[in-house]
Parts: sequence; structure tokens; C-alpha cells
Amino acid sequence: MDLWIFAYGSLMTKPTFDYVERIPATLLGHSRNFCILSNVWRGTPEKPGLVVGLVPGNQCQGFAFRIAPANHAAALAATDQVELIRDVYHRKTVPLSLADGRRVEGQAYVANLDSAEFRDYSPEEKIAMISTAAGRNGTSAQYLSDLRARLQELSILDEEVETLYRLIFKE
Repeated sequence: MDLWIFAYGSLMTKPTFDYVERIPATLLGHSRNFCILSNVWRGTPEKPGLVVGLVPGNQCQGFAFRIAPANHAAALAATDQVELIRDVYHRKTVPLSLADGRRVEGQAYVANLDSAEFRDYSPEEKIAMISTAAGRNGTSAQYLSDLRARLQELSILDEEVETLYRLIFKE
């Protein structure tokens, strides 16, 4: 059986695993949202940044990565180590629609709505946090810019990403 991992944020540009196939994919029933506090990678406890999570509703476009059978355990372990710290996300089996028409089940890291680091922020709060936060992996604004660039490569228009980018970068 194939293992597919759905990427919608930083995994789109920096997968934590080796893969044999990468293809645009759509996940129905969840959408991308800047809703997760980043106290280490894109912010600090004093000035947290924001990163995306999957929340219920609509759909999300991203990548599906197919992992070779010999690498299933290593790929999940490496991704879990990054995504499952501090109970911010849950790994969940989800249906994916691949760009070539295939339908597969994959693993997605979905926002834990009960996490202390999850919140439905107002647009003004998102702008303030993303504009000013920086952590070990750089600024929250750079995360937004990198995500937007990857989405543009896929010809994906994400309204929230575009709106935040336009307001933060004054474009």
C-alpha cells in the first residue's frame, strides 16, 4: 500500500522525507488558515509568529508526496517529530484528489483545535503577528512569502495568503 503525505504549508517547500512522487492535490473538507502560534521557528514566546494549519471547511490545495514502501516508517517518524511537537497538530488519514484524477488516502497534519497554540485570529491580529515576529527559522513574514511563492508555482490562489501578503508587503 502506498503512503501519501499531504503538504499545505512548510512541507511544500521543505519536506522532511524522501519521496518518489510529488503531485498537486486537493483535500476536501479542510482549509489552510494562519491559526497556529509559532513560539520557536517563526517567533518567540514574547513575540509569537503565525503559521498555517488545516481547519474544518471548504478545501485546501497543496502537494501529495508518495513515499517508497521502504521509507514509510522513517518518513512518518521524521514528519511527526516536526509536526507533532507540543500537540499543535494531529496526524489524520484524509481523502486526497490528485491532479491526474487519482483518489488516494493520505496523511495530513490537521490543526488541534484544543491546543493552546491554536486560535481563530482576527485579520488585524494576523497582520500584526506576521509583520513583527522572528524565530529560529526566520521571520513569519518570510514564511508567508515562501508559502505564497510555492502556491503561485502551482497556480493556486489562496485568498487569505494573498490578502495577508498584500497588506504586509504593501503590494
